[in-house]
Amino acid sequence: MNERRNTHAGRLVALIAICFSMTALVVVSTYSSVEFASDSSADSSAGTSAEPSAADAPDPQRGLDFILHGDYVGSGYPTEVFLRLNIGASAPRQPYDRAGVDPRIPIAYNAFTARNGVEVVGGFGCLACHASMFRGELVMGMGNSLNDWASTRGVPAESLNAMVGARFGEDSDEYAIYRQFMRGVEILYPHVAAPFKGVNPAFRIEEIAASHRHPDTLAWSDEPLYDTLPASIASDVPPWWHVQKKSRLYYNGMGRGSFAKLMAQINVVGIQDNADAARTVDAMDDVIAYMKSLTPPTYPGDINDHLAARGERVFVANCSECHGTYGPIESYPNRLVPVEEVGTDPTYADMHIASGLAGWYNRSWYATTEPTSSVTPKRAYIAPPLDGIWCTAPYFHNGSVPTLDTVINSTRRPTFWSRSFDDADYDLQRLGWTHEVLDDPDAPDAPDRPDAPANTRRPSRIDIYDTTITGYGNMGHTFGDDLSDDDRAALLEYLKTL
Repeated sequence: MNERRNTHAGRLVALIAICFSMTALVVVSTYSSVEFASDSSADSSAGTSAEPSAADAPDPQRGLDFILHGDYVGSGYPTEVFLRLNIGASAPRQPYDRAGVDPRIPIAYNAFTARNGVEVVGGFGCLACHASMFRGELVMGMGNSLNDWASTRGVPAESLNAMVGARFGEDSDEYAIYRQFMRGVEILYPHVAAPFKGVNPAFRIEEIAASHRHPDTLAWSDEPLYDTLPASIASDVPPWWHVQKKSRLYYNGMGRGSFAKLMAQINVVGIQDNADAARTVDAMDDVIAYMKSLTPPTYPGDINDHLAARGERVFVANCSECHGTYGPIESYPNRLVPVEEVGTDPTYADMHIASGLAGWYNRSWYATTEPTSSVTPKRAYIAPPLDGIWCTAPYFHNGSVPTLDTVINSTRRPTFWSRSFDDADYDLQRLGWTHEVLDDPDAPDAPDRPDAPANTRRPSRIDIYDTTITGYGNMGHTFGDDLSDDDRAALLEYLKTL
């Protein structure tokens, strides 16, 4: 019984070391006003770095190798413990062969040699959130909206500590690297549960973990160094192929300067100090090159070329000012949209303004050493590029809209909806997840779910998206409501081509 409990606990513990920084690379289906036009033009080179020599040019293949095998998590379970607990049992068995990695370790986890020489499996890696099964195939760089952060609860740290200590000894290198990882897990667990499946508490993880890091050295502090918010809003996970068009990062455009530094925050849970962080930054230009090499899947169905051509005209007239243009000559304005203009749920933007995370970041090693970066939250969202928009449901920054046809017709958006979380259940006509619209999410036949934290309202089932919860509203972006039904049908057909 204890071994079975430890197996379950280990699986939950590993979920916490997920990629909290790369998760928020910027997507929200919004249109813009002119209020921030000068802001976008001023930042046209914000995401660039010094030109490398030909010999040191960023290499996409090296970037992929680092994603698959790199030590950016910094610490983790001794490999023997990971396999003994069968921690990877519940992770999807994505069809990807990693040379030299035990096949029992799913692609969601990184196996590497830690700084102290111990072979470890370091919790979830980048591809837990930034690769997804979609209609039976693994799509690298696709945001994973199938993950379950709603079942996250406590962690039996004492029993896990005792098990690892008994196996290796509390004075061993194995125990030391395990505790380096587990101390972050222990402080995160009470704070990161999402209200339902499919959304990702990326910045909540970073907010909590960073509060226990000295900003200059990134050394661990047992006591928090700034106050964190009482609750946070989880978000949808955007695709990596958008990075090639970005001059700033995150849904609210707050990430400026070195993308390598901004993305290297992935290691703030499990590293020892800024020496670990520096090694990650050294590899990030290659990782970014890999991200920029990705392209979205091609729409697999038939497209009505005549209707799509009409839809392109509708798009250029109504959408391109903010979302850019596509084809032989492309443009993308990187435009910030004030929440008052777009009308989408403002809670996520407000959260970042209120949080102490931005202030911590701007004092930290990530911001103040070369190449520099900064975080400047605004009450606004970025209107994203729409490459691959047909396959990146659910939509909006909070994942509140299940299909693209309801993005462009707000009157049809469901208040409560559920889906199977089967990657095959995708509607190629409405462009989004096949779902059930619910009038009463608390129906008598609804299955039981774990008790929710007292500070978070939750639906009765973790497969129900409830847009009445603060931060998860599906309001706003009503510009498509002014189009005729024929124009909306044509626009939807055109969006299949992107």
